[in-house]
Amino acid sequence: MNELNQFGILSGNEIRQRMASGDIIIHPYNDQQLGPNSYNLRLLDRMLVYTEAVLDPKRDNRTREIIIPQEGYVLKPGRVYIASTEEWTETRNLVPMLVGRSSVGRLGLAVHVTAGFGDIGFRGRWTLELAATEPVRIYPGMEICQIYYHTICGVILDEYAGKYVGQKAATPSRLYQEADQWEKPTKTHADALREMDADALREMDADALAALLGCGPCPPDMPKDECLDDGEGDCCKCWRRWLDLPAGDREMGDTE
Repeated sequence: MNELNQFGILSGNEIRQRMASGDIIIHPYNDQQLGPNSYNLRLLDRMLVYTEAVLDPKRDNRTREIIIPQEGYVLKPGRVYIASTEEWTETRNLVPMLVGRSSVGRLGLAVHVTAGFGDIGFRGRWTLELAATEPVRIYPGMEICQIYYHTICGVILDEYAGKYVGQKAATPSRLYQEADQWEKPTKTHADALREMDADALREMDADALAALLGCGPCPPDMPKDECLDDGEGDCCKCWRRWLDLPAGDREMGDTE
């Protein structure tokens, strides 16, 4: 690491040096696009728009492709256009950051909604979330945004290997791939028991509580044809199974 700048944004000259060392890859590269502390990235000639009336993060929302002609394409306010950089970049040992160019921002055009930070190890073309405050024309190959590189403090244990690594073109949201992680775990009978206070436990049916603690008769809502009794009237297996089942609407210990 450069001892003069152990923590901060890389200068243009340092970007060149990191490209030579392999920490940064920008392809294709044009030295004229390198600035004092950033590199300008160009707009790829195709993008996507969503065709759904309502976007649902739990679904793979449908899109259609738009080819940006040489004479340009007019973006409409109130829509998000999923575009891409022409350059492929790879970053190691640094945090890449993407921001819009000032000249582009002065036209009322944002190049990303919230996703300005990249991850260590990311490789691919950058997806842009273009949003215009008023009609604005864009052109393929225009220098639309800037990439910065920030050094990082601490040991790097893992590099990015997520759902967008290696993307070669505009990529819509893949948030739906995480949706199963949002589901609230089903509450089991055991969970319901843990949430009960001492008074509630004391009010439980005595037979049911004795069965729970001492493996007596089957649980109150265990179908008789599913009883796992070992033949000695000991239904511990039934209770262990019951504790793992989803809690029903009936009160604990309700035998009716």
